[in-house]
Amino acid sequence: MDAVSSSQGLHGSERPGALLVGVCRCLHDGAAARVHQLLLGAAVVETMPAPSETEDVATSFGTVRAYTWAGGGEQDSPPVVPLPGRTSGAPMWAANVPKLARSRRVIALDALGDAGMSVQPAPLTSVEDQAAWTDEVISALAPEGPHLVGHSFGGATAAVYAGSIPTACAP
Repeated sequence: MDAVSSSQGLHGSERPGALLVGVCRCLHDGAAARVHQLLLGAAVVETMPAPSETEDVATSFGTVRAYTWAGGGEQDSPPVVPLPGRTSGAPMWAANVPKLARSRRVIALDALGDAGMSVQPAPLTSVEDQAAWTDEVISALAPEGPHLVGHSFGGATAAVYAGSIPTACAP
């Protein structure tokens, strides 16, 4: 990776996500993975509107970082929970969050075992494990049931979650 491009900062790039994806593809060890997590955490601050709340939710598989935008409009409506694709984390939703938050509460997650600020000490061995930690986070932050949106692997997680716990999602 070019040192100049990484020193420009995320706002200095026309496509902030491109830098993060490039970094992610180069990482394979624990220390480098932590650097990537910190970059993604910075991307949330630099590429997205400031969240109303940031919290870490303990699950059976680790601690999940959740970013909430209180939004406006229909606050009694179910929140929207966008689940990111692999190597993306919450910043992949930067273009969508402002529009969604106009009318709904939005809760974006950094997936366990992937890019972002979540910490995973226990192994995820199946898609059911993905659905389990997702359920634990949703039960804590959106017990009324959310509208799930997923990209790529996040879409697969949303489908397995909705299929295995259909009453947990908003109609």
